[in-house]
Amino acid sequence: MINKLSYRNFYVELLRKSTLLIAVMLTVMLGSCSDDKESNEPEKPTPSGPSAKWDESEIKLEEGQKEFIATFHWQSTLWEIIVDPADDGSEFVTNVTPVKGGDAANDGLNTQKVRINFSTKAKRTRSQKLRLVSKADNTESHLTVTQEVSGDGVLINVNIASRLQQVVGFGGMLNPVIWCGNNLLNQRDLETTYSPEALGYTVMRLMIYPNEYNWRSDVEPAKTALRYGATVYACPWVAPDAMTEKIKRDGKEIPHLKKDCYEAYADHLVKYVNYMRENGVELEAISVQNEPDMDFMYWTPQELVSFVREYGSKIRATGVKLMAPEGCGFQPEYTDPVINDTEAFANTDIIVGHLYQGFTDHTSTYVKNRHDYVASLRGRIGGKQWWMTEHLFNDGENESDPEKWQFHKWDYTLEHLGLELHMAMAAGCSSYSYWYTKRFYGLLGDTDKRSPVGEGQVTKNGYILSHYSKSASRRNRVEVAAIEDEFILATAYLDEKTGNLGLVILNMDTSSTDVTISAGDYSGAKAWATTSSADMADVKCTVSNRGVALELPARSIVSVEITK
Repeated sequence: MINKLSYRNFYVELLRKSTLLIAVMLTVMLGSCSDDKESNEPEKPTPSGPSAKWDESEIKLEEGQKEFIATFHWQSTLWEIIVDPADDGSEFVTNVTPVKGGDAANDGLNTQKVRINFSTKAKRTRSQKLRLVSKADNTESHLTVTQEVSGDGVLINVNIASRLQQVVGFGGMLNPVIWCGNNLLNQRDLETTYSPEALGYTVMRLMIYPNEYNWRSDVEPAKTALRYGATVYACPWVAPDAMTEKIKRDGKEIPHLKKDCYEAYADHLVKYVNYMRENGVELEAISVQNEPDMDFMYWTPQELVSFVREYGSKIRATGVKLMAPEGCGFQPEYTDPVINDTEAFANTDIIVGHLYQGFTDHTSTYVKNRHDYVASLRGRIGGKQWWMTEHLFNDGENESDPEKWQFHKWDYTLEHLGLELHMAMAAGCSSYSYWYTKRFYGLLGDTDKRSPVGEGQVTKNGYILSHYSKSASRRNRVEVAAIEDEFILATAYLDEKTGNLGLVILNMDTSSTDVTISAGDYSGAKAWATTSSADMADVKCTVSNRGVALELPARSIVSVEITK
């Protein structure tokens, strides 16, 4: 017999089970009637032990997009996100938050969102992979992010109507016989440096030896350069002993030209000009003194001005141009007195100097001021030119560890000689000469154990100088508008006879970059690139009504020849 309380409990329990059964049936019926296509819920991974998996395998960013929220699911694991470099070597994924997490003891299915930030300075379409790694078993899920670029990439606008300085050319110092008797340029070296089919240099610098006997040593090399159309000029380091005296400077005894020997010294320079001419070498110019501010043969600024004022016309009467003051660092203390003295300046055809005390590193106020001073010369000397007649880059040469020989490294070469050439041309330079042509830190390798290439082979410095020599020599630099990319540097040079246009472009970025050159109506173009792994390699160009399009390799110097 069932009492009332038991019956009541039985009824309540039966009602509860009936209600649960109805709820389950209703859920099944509704689920079977739903339309999967209208469901907005993403399909979640089925729990199956330790795992971590992205919801998506690929993301395509819109132009200018700076961030994206990505979702993944994990269970029973610690996880980590690893970002691989992009396919072009760059890293446009700038930040991922968070990059680690998870719990090996948490066996439920967990949803995780991460914020991915991007650099919007895309120069070409590129992809970068994010690997989601389950630390329990090192399995990976991959998310590929693609950043596309529309349009023509970085635009380089050239205004050929805006004429700037006339460019003479580029080359190096002929190794002097009195210092480099075992390391002179042979005929093969001369062909490599001056043949248009090779490096195509267009300038040769000679030393005016104090002993006339040595003058003959440079005749044949100079004649070879002249046969290829190069400009040859010469500079003295010291006068013959009979014309000098010893003076003390900074505790050292150094040569100094006697005051009563000024005319004899002028005659010595005239004799050199005539000797070279008689032997088939027509010089473009000679200097009064290589680095008068140094210890080869010291001059005060006023002594140099006095000599140029009094005897400059005698030297110029030979038909060569006279260069001054050729200080070690283009110091105003030496350059300004020549420019500011009416007679001395009238006898000076070319203002010259060296860049040994810095030019490119504008984080230094001293160097920035030096650069700005040199860049001001073009506007101060009227129609005359300024030339950079000597510089070299040999950081680390005295280190015993080869890893510290900076001149072996492409980044060093690009950031020193490459950048200085660009900045010198942009500042109005008309001719640039490197120091020794053949040396381990020079343009051709030698037999020194520190040489990055074999004897007579071309160094990276040699190729960089060749880019400028082939694109700019005997042309007029024209204006390149400001480029909206801090890593792209360009100068342009117009051939007035043919109308052809040459450009030298530096890509200082670690990623390749698409550029379009807009310069007017041209029909063809060729380009060559030097990088850490390539020397004057062909670069594909496309010519259209928008301009000349090409891809600049990462960390490269590229010369472009655009033809009418």
